[in-house]
Amino acid sequence: MIKEDRKVFVHCYDSYWMDVGTYDSYLAANLDLIKKSEEVGIDLYDPGWKIYTRSEDLAPVRIGETGSSQNSLICNGCKIEGTVQNSVLGPGVTVRKGATIRNSIVFSGTYIDENTHLDTVIVDKKVYIGKNSFIGHGEAKSSQL
Repeated sequence: MIKEDRKVFVHCYDSYWMDVGTYDSYLAANLDLIKKSEEVGIDLYDPGWKIYTRSEDLAPVRIGETGSSQNSLICNGCKIEGTVQNSVLGPGVTVRKGATIRNSIVFSGTYIDENTHLDTVIVDKKVYIGKNSFIGHGEAKSSQL
């Protein structure tokens, strides 16, 4: 651009930024969203820093009797009967009884069946993950493995 005598501009940016061009950096950037704003400089609830995104009109999140969620972002339409920890769930994700999701991103419309364990994974939209599956970097949960 400079050789072609075109204008080049610089903008100094001193806030949060991350290149999300790799699997690991994409996962890390999404998991940064659930950290405290003072840790990473991102405040999702700051009215002066709105995030504009396409949203689906779905029912509110339902966490059932056997369900739990800790330190996670969960979109509308999710049904949680298992455990979700330190993860980001897109709209309409179902997590069945006995399933665990840790340190992961799960895109919209995904169904995670009973006793399935996901750890440090990114799951595409509209995926069915069958019963008793183990996917990711976590430790084996069964002595049979």
